[in-house]
Amino acid sequence: EAWWAGLPTLPWASALVAEVERLSSGGRWAFLTAPVRDPRSAAGKLRWLRARFPTARAFVGADKDLVASLGCKHLLVDDSDENVEAFRGAGGLAVLWPARWNARHAEAADPWPVVRDELRRLIV
Repeated sequence: EAWWAGLPTLPWASALVAEVERLSSGGRWAFLTAPVRDPRSAAGKLRWLRARFPTARAFVGADKDLVASLGCKHLLVDDSDENVEAFRGAGGLAVLWPARWNARHAEAADPWPVVRDELRRLIV
């Protein structure tokens, strides 16, 4: 649990949260996080979140695409190709965060401007 709670905050985290808040017009949004095999990961991830974004809502669960199927406009920003495809397949909007391990690895050196611009195109 402590390992997850102690992860560093990446430099773009606050900008991403601010942009999501702005694009949702101060509306309802939440972090979606999936636990890994170690059951303590969920508690550690929530501790991390509360320490950095104390007023943010969060949902913990492995199947993020279930949120997309709720019938409203839903958006996922995720670094997993599989999560993004499943979310889109369930009817949601999704942005793949560039990372070394996914299809957008060529953009991973400076991901924030890429994601910000894509978010602005999706949310009109």
